[in-house]
Amino acid sequence: MALERYLREDVETLADGAVRSKTSAKAVERDLDMHFYYSMCLHFPHLRCPALFVRPGRGLLGERGHMFSAGETAAIVAHIPQGRHVEAAGANHYTLLLDDEPPVAQPVQGFLEEVLADS
Repeated sequence: MALERYLREDVETLADGAVRSKTSAKAVERDLDMHFYYSMCLHFPHLRCPALFVRPGRGLLGERGHMFSAGETAAIVAHIPQGRHVEAAGANHYTLLLDDEPPVAQPVQGFLEEVLADS
């Protein structure tokens, strides 16, 4: 399973068999905060290829937790010349990619088929 492989790479096993994250909570918080304070929108107008913005329906810490709102998502996509977005209801940062059947697989495949057909 992809999630098990991810977990094994992300944790260290202690002498008593317990596990703990290789990353400190402080480092994760700093990274997430930086992500929300830095305006990536400055770079988006320079994209020259179609881009798909996938927004999860759930955050890292429950319903929100370091997740762009619908309004923030719309603003981001508006800055991308050929930008589109898709909602992945019920998914979060991890399940978007690590589920055995990722909820983004079908929307991404549809996006790629459409973009490649236009080229």
